[in-house]
Order: sequence, then C-alpha cells, then structure tokens
Amino acid sequence: MWLIDLEAPPAHLRGLLARWSVEVRAGLYVGSTGARVRDQIWALVCTELTTGNAVLVYDARNTQGFDVRTAGVNRREIVNVDGLSLAKFLPSQESVPWDDPNPIDVDAAYVEDG
Repeated sequence: MWLIDLEAPPAHLRGLLARWSVEVRAGLYVGSTGARVRDQIWALVCTELTTGNAVLVYDARNTQGFDVRTAGVNRREIVNVDGLSLAKFLPSQESVPWDDPNPIDVDAAYVEDG
C-alpha cells in the first residue's frame, strides 16, 4: 500500500492519480499496486509536478515498516538517522526584519520640518 500527498498540484495531475488510486481527502491518494507500478506512478508525479510539492509513503522492509520520498519545495526534509527516516524542518523562506539585506536607514529617512 502507498499514499501520495499533494500540495498545490496542477489539476491534470490529480486526474492522472485518480486512475490508480482513491482520493480519500483533498490531495491525499491511497493505492495498492506492485513496487514497479508505484515507482512509475511516482516518476509521473515528479515529472508532472510543476507547482507545489508531493510526498510518497509506502510499505518497506525496514525498522519503521515504511519509506518516504519527496518532490518539490517543502519545509521538511527527510533525513536518515541510524536507519530511521526523520523529518527535519528547514528554515522559513520568508524574510525576517533582522535578516533584511537592505535595511531602512532611519536617520536618512527622517526629514525635519524646517
């Protein structure tokens, strides 16, 4: 069994996935195929994913009993730590005031009324 979670995918990709799986929630697809078909479906998702991101979770013979693959830009990165797949949160891409490369010069912006 495998699950694919899509975030902000192109509309045609949702239709393609509906051929081999069931959409149990918006963007969450569940299927049960062999490993070769699953890998071909994932390759299709990676090729067709122009916006958003995707996560594939599937049965595997390891300590956790599953494996994870990701595609697209995501704030989480899956890392292997001593044989365990863990999610590592990446820093936000949003700019914060103290990291602004062009801060406003308060003295230069202040204009005194004469």
